Amino acid sequence: MGKIKNNTTSRIISFYIKDVNQSKLKILKFILQEFKNRIFKYFLSLKYSRSTKKTIKIYNKVWKEKNNEKWFSKENNITVHRYGFKFFLSSNGLTQRIWQQEMINKIHEISPKNVLEVGSGNGINLKILSSNFNMINFKGIDYSIEGIKRSNELKKSLLKDNIFRPLNINANLNSKNLDFIYANARSLPFSDKNFDLIFTILALEQMNNIVKEVLFEIKRCAARHIVLIEPFKELNNLGIKYLHHRANKYLDLDSNDFIDENYKLIEYKKKYPNKISLGVGLLHLERISK
Repeated sequence: MGKIKNNTTSRIISFYIKDVNQSKLKILKFILQEFKNRIFKYFLSLKYSRSTKKTIKIYNKVWKEKNNEKWFSKENNITVHRYGFKFFLSSNGLTQRIWQQEMINKIHEISPKNVLEVGSGNGINLKILSSNFNMINFKGIDYSIEGIKRSNELKKSLLKDNIFRPLNINANLNSKNLDFIYANARSLPFSDKNFDLIFTILALEQMNNIVKEVLFEIKRCAARHIVLIEPFKELNNLGIKYLHHRANKYLDLDSNDFIDENYKLIEYKKKYPNKISLGVGLLHLERISK
């Protein structure tokens, strides 16, 4: 792995790789498998005829059957990650914990009174944050009824030890300061400048066709700060990242596209441990007082 300067990042990486075989041969095989999968998905996303797509899918199935070694099937949650010039294998939980730790850091930095997550999914991000900051009011919105249902179930549950242990938090497990709302991000049910902090974690990537409308609403409802942790286009312009980003029609905006006359750039970070097929960065904006 080599020495990693960020102690928190180092701790999270160490937690997630300690029980995973990191042999160079295995890492190489996972890299080749990832390239192969992304190339196939990219070509399937193009405007080919149905017969051509069917042929590609059949070939893909045959290739999988011939090359499905035991450690691929047993460790289907393991993917190749990269941090600087280092490659390693880890579960998807690694990047989730990295983003959650970044939001913990940002809340310490900003000291907001209330926080909104747009696209809160299953609620795990806000469960962690509300458990650690019991004097802050947290809300999450999502356009999935099932997602809101699962979030409310999680709200009443205890955090699993393997979720909060890698993080630098003091989890008191109290989530009375947390609410989840079923709502459309294109029309947030809140007044102007309602939240000290609004954030997203890999939510805008799923809203590319409506992202400008959603961004307008986020900026309208934010009183002070906006933090976006997303796969910005400029981070995914080459190689396997380009194939994955284009095939899935992820965020088609650069980080600079989010800055305007009402919001200034506070921080843009892009040197993170990431899956080799997707580059994700953190963009922190602050409202310009008028």
